[in-house]
Amino acid sequence: MTKITTKRKRALLWPYIALLTLALTATGFWFMGAAQIKKSLHENPDINFSSLSVGGFPSQYRIIMADYVFRLPQGNLSGDSLTATRMFYNFNHTIIWAEGGIQFDGQSGDRLTLTGEALQASHVMTKEGEDYFADARISVDLQKPRFAVRPAFAEGMNITSEHIQFYSLPIEARQTRLLFDANNLAVTETDNQQILSLNKTIMEARLPANRNSITLDAMKLDINLSAEERLGIQGNGQLGRNEQGYLDGTLNLTFENMTSVLRILQTNGLLTADQVAILSFALQLKTGSITKGTSETDTFPLTLAFKQGRVFFGPLDIGPAPKL
Repeated sequence: MTKITTKRKRALLWPYIALLTLALTATGFWFMGAAQIKKSLHENPDINFSSLSVGGFPSQYRIIMADYVFRLPQGNLSGDSLTATRMFYNFNHTIIWAEGGIQFDGQSGDRLTLTGEALQASHVMTKEGEDYFADARISVDLQKPRFAVRPAFAEGMNITSEHIQFYSLPIEARQTRLLFDANNLAVTETDNQQILSLNKTIMEARLPANRNSITLDAMKLDINLSAEERLGIQGNGQLGRNEQGYLDGTLNLTFENMTSVLRILQTNGLLTADQVAILSFALQLKTGSITKGTSETDTFPLTLAFKQGRVFFGPLDIGPAPKL
């Protein structure tokens, strides 16, 4: 029987010793990182919580925070439980889950509460990125979310949906691409009186680095007007803020079922009978249906313009523009 020499034994053991050394080194770095995370969170004056744990060894850091409050310049963000996960070898990617809901209390007294079956967000920072939002890929996925909005001087409203997805993607020329997709989006008053109901909402936009304006590349809304009537809207345009602080820009819109839209706007007092007559005549001219009547399914292009502090719906001045 051939004896294994001491030199041969050392050669056989060397890979195992190297692997053990590497494992011990990685373990040390993990526990040092976990201790640093706990220390920075405990010492941060703008973060409060009732309990904090850091787990996920050895591949990730899983931070679980209970009864948390984040103090932001605009107000306080709080909730029941928040879980944030980062890979041990890549701090550029963070995944966040919220349980029990999230509440934001603004400085002016406004309050927004978000609950749902699953609330998840992901943040991936580019290697050269400096801006937490503009240089990152952000995604938000909400399953059956419910937003309760309580303005300081009004009753507020509720917003619900089957599923909401939001994406923010950095693109060329220092711009951010925004994508929003929602199914069965409904807006109601606090007494559950319906304000707006949409089967489908899709928006694609671009936000420049200075964030002074936004370019709407594509918008698609499928709105329930009533149990039997619907309104389809597609559009694009650019919006910003003028020197006086008013919303400024134009949206190029294409309406389906425009006749029903005009009727409902008049019923709700948003348009007068004379304004409806002017728009109906313009619709008939466009469709060539003056003598045979306007079809409920005809499409109608119209510009919604915000200029000089006013809002223009086609040729009509319908009131003051919002001030931002």
